Order: sequence, then C-alpha cells, then structure tokens
Amino acid sequence: MSETILTQRRSTGGLPPIKIIGHYIVEEAPSHDNTPCITAWVRDEIIQVPDRWEVSDFRINDKRPMWSIQIYATTPQSDNRDHLRALAETLHRETLQDRDNTAGGWYNRFDVWGMPLPVDASDEERVAKLCRRRDSL
Repeated sequence: MSETILTQRRSTGGLPPIKIIGHYIVEEAPSHDNTPCITAWVRDEIIQVPDRWEVSDFRINDKRPMWSIQIYATTPQSDNRDHLRALAETLHRETLQDRDNTAGGWYNRFDVWGMPLPVDASDEERVAKLCRRRDSL
C-alpha cells in the first residue's frame, strides 16, 4: 500500500498554490503497556514551488500530526500487527477526503489499538473491556 498522493495545495494565507506529494506513513506508535498500536498519517513533501518563492516560505506537514483519532480493533485477529497496519492505512485512506482540512494546516492521524476479543463477545463485554482500558490510562 503506502503509495504517494500527488496534489496541488490550494492558495492559503496569501501564499500561492504549491505541488506536494503526500507519503503514507504507517508505523508502530508508542504504547505505555505494550498494547499493539499502529498509527497511519500522511507526510507532505513539496515538489514544486512557484517562481521567486522558497520551500521554507511554506508550512507543510512533515511530522506525525498532533491530533489523532483513536480506534480500538476488537476482532480476534487484532493482535496481529500486520492486520492492524492494513486496517489503520485503509481507514485513514478511505476517510481522508472527508477529513481533509489541509487549507487550515490541521492534519490528523489514526491510531489503531489491538484489543482482540472473542467473536461471540457481547456488546456489554466489549464496552466493559474498553472502559477498563480507558480507566487504566
């Protein structure tokens, strides 16, 4: 997966449009209790700036975004990091257009946590486990 996205950023704040490539980054995220967590986000790279402008004149998103959407995967295979990696990227990629607010410079990432539960776990059991997890943070 992890291909690039070519786009031309709209003009913002008096700056002219620029051409950027967005690289998907899917990586392990820090976890305080060793729960598997994979984060997915897009890192921008400027590939063309207008004449008389410098790359440093433009703010790009080249670091892991501060804002995150937390997702707990509770399927039995969610303890498999490859499964979490594919899930994180797929969810991020398929919702990118709906969440895109690059004009304001606000990017976000998806953090997908593995919390495998049996297939036959009831909704009440799932909620109880998620609440215990939240309370332990």
